[in-house]
Amino acid sequence: MGWSKWVSTELTIDERIDAAMPMGISLGDAPDYPYGMKICMDEGLLQKLGLSDNCDIGDLLDMRCMAKVTSVTKNQVNGEDKCRVELTIIEVKTENEDTESTEEGGDDD
Repeated sequence: MGWSKWVSTELTIDERIDAAMPMGISLGDAPDYPYGMKICMDEGLLQKLGLSDNCDIGDLLDMRCMAKVTSVTKNQVNGEDKCRVELTIIEVKTENEDTESTEEGGDDD
């Protein structure tokens, strides 16, 4: 199975309003992306990935990852099947899109 198309996880305006309501915050302070979409990397991991001196705010990184399914919950709510899957990222591969070489091809594994 090949890579799927890129899908933005950014919240729509309606989703941002829904996210702001229970928190009692203004729309301007509502998150742009759903809870849990942020990934934090410490200095040790940045060094492993060769990114410790190469990242600036606003840079785009092409990141491929392998994640292990750690939990699957299936239930029915109001007659609708619901499923929630939790993943732990176990391997990461990155490429700085701002400094990407102009060479064609590349390593896609």
